[in-house]
Amino acid sequence: MSEQTITVASTTDVDDNEKAGYEADIAEHFIQRGNQYVYSETQVEAFSISDDGKTISTDYDNEDIASAVVKLAASKGWTTWKASGNDHFYKNVERASNAILEKHENELSGSQASERIESEELTRRNELARRVSQGYEVDGKKYMFKSNNGRKPVEAFRDHGGSLSTPHNDETIAANLIKLATAKGWSDVKVSGHKSFRRMAWTEARNNGLEVTGYTPTPQELSLHQKPEHNIVERDTQAERDKASVINAVTAAIVDKQISDPESAKQIKEVLSMRVNSHRGPLPEVRTTQGETLTSDQVTVDAIQRHHEIAQELHNQQPKAQELSQ
Repeated sequence: MSEQTITVASTTDVDDNEKAGYEADIAEHFIQRGNQYVYSETQVEAFSISDDGKTISTDYDNEDIASAVVKLAASKGWTTWKASGNDHFYKNVERASNAILEKHENELSGSQASERIESEELTRRNELARRVSQGYEVDGKKYMFKSNNGRKPVEAFRDHGGSLSTPHNDETIAANLIKLATAKGWSDVKVSGHKSFRRMAWTEARNNGLEVTGYTPTPQELSLHQKPEHNIVERDTQAERDKASVINAVTAAIVDKQISDPESAKQIKEVLSMRVNSHRGPLPEVRTTQGETLTSDQVTVDAIQRHHEIAQELHNQQPKAQELSQ
């Protein structure tokens, strides 16, 4: 078999983790011995890299070798290369190269999506902090009530970086402290101080999806802030099957009574049963001759009567025995 080669055309720096990944993939089937790579099981040389590190050569053209050769080239930082040899080797090299490119594109796409989500989250948190700040005069760590009469502003609360404090038992301030905690990216908060403040902070934190310690809610408070259960409305197929069973049973009795031929009766009952079983949705409303509406638990008389009539029609449509008479 002729020698197959790929020769480097351009290179770039390779991430250490990416390089280690390629080398690990190659090591699953091959062992490196200097510039040579041999099969792990047979110890037969599979491919080699030149002393100058610019050409990888092999006597084989199969897919496994082509994949390993391409991964070795990628681990060296080769971004483009020239392949030579037979068509089978060239196609396998092209396929392996495309697989690596597709992997890079998927990783890049995933990384970009993750960065976009992080950016959107950061924007949301910054906007939340900005809206809170708009309601106060901010002086370093202090958030002061806005004053319109020229008096010295009164401190509403203070941001200590890792904690937020206030001397007020005020629902609006408690809510704003929780909003700032959310803007900081906190997922858990510990509340302390006056019971009314802890209760207000707990309520706001739960509304914003934060876990809270430092306050024990009452059963009533827990019930008001528990996660909603899934409410479901679904079709009562069992009730419909029960009705169908009643209709089938009564109709079968009517057919057996009116149709003397067993084979004809069997065919008619099968047709009627299929009509009942294929019915979708609730059965028609049933009224008695006095105009009273029957409940869902009562026998659907009108439906049975209608099937009785259909049974008679089907019986009349049955082919009659042929006769010749003089």
